[in-house]
Amino acid sequence: LLLTMSYDDLKDRLGAATTLGGLDAGTHLPPETVRRLCCDGSVIPVVLGGDGEVLDWGLEKRFFTDAQTKRLWLRDGGCTYPGCGAPPQWTDAHHLVHWADLGPSDLDNGALLCERHHNIVHTRRLAGRVVQGSFGERVEWDLTRGSYDDLLARRAASNTATEPA
Repeated sequence: LLLTMSYDDLKDRLGAATTLGGLDAGTHLPPETVRRLCCDGSVIPVVLGGDGEVLDWGLEKRFFTDAQTKRLWLRDGGCTYPGCGAPPQWTDAHHLVHWADLGPSDLDNGALLCERHHNIVHTRRLAGRVVQGSFGERVEWDLTRGSYDDLLARRAASNTATEPA
């Protein structure tokens, strides 16, 4: 069952959710019904762009959408590996924190890489991150072999430190 409803409406128990797809498409459900349905199912946040295109599927969707890839084309301009000049159409969207390691399929966790550098990043286990630069966001790579494993270790340590005793 797919529903659209703002988080604030759900939290504040206001407005109504609208059903999508199926025979009941367009049906409005009160917030209490939605909250009950969420107890038995999973809530997957979806962020929509200005034209209603999906920009963030949370962890439910593994692959980047066409809209997300186009946004990465605009942001990254091509392969983000240092010194590479491959144009965007020669690249794939790469998860900076891999989906299998619970990395979301969203723009803050994505970077364009050409096939050659995508293989190098995985083989050498390199970490990248989106940083704010003087001309907007850009991807910065740590070219130290195993830097991705170091990133995962830091994330695990910070998660352990924030868990209640």
